[in-house]
Amino acid sequence: MPVPQGTLYREPNLGLGHIADTSIQQVFTEPAAEEIQYGAPLAYTTDGEAVKTAGTADKVIGIARAFEGKMNDFGGFGTEQAGGTFQKDEAVSVLTTGSIVVAVSADVEKGQAAVVDADGKFKAAGTEATTTVGVFRTAGTAGKTAVLHINL
Repeated sequence: MPVPQGTLYREPNLGLGHIADTSIQQVFTEPAAEEIQYGAPLAYTTDGEAVKTAGTADKVIGIARAFEGKMNDFGGFGTEQAGGTFQKDEAVSVLTTGSIVVAVSADVEKGQAAVVDADGKFKAAGTEATTTVGVFRTAGTAGKTAVLHINL
């Protein structure tokens, strides 16, 4: 059987929170108020001293960028479980501009605007009055991953 040339039997996305390409990125650090999964949308806590996983009512300030030094965080390629976490009080890399791998809670298509759902995952924007946070650069299946481009 021939090897498919596009992916060579690999999932195209490395894992949650990993950078998807070499385009310009802007990243800053903030302390974690709670355990935060790589690729999660981030919002400031009410006191503004730390970041937490954003929900539908929060203003998204960025996405948790994976710490590339932990090689074991690539496990579960292309699945929601891929990647690691930032622990409480650990410095979180907050990506504000760039393309990043995120978990999707519903099927998405390339080019659709993205919003955050109640579980801190991403989905395509619908008719609800929610602020969009970026545009999907790849299609994705519910419970798996997609590449999201943001410029916050």
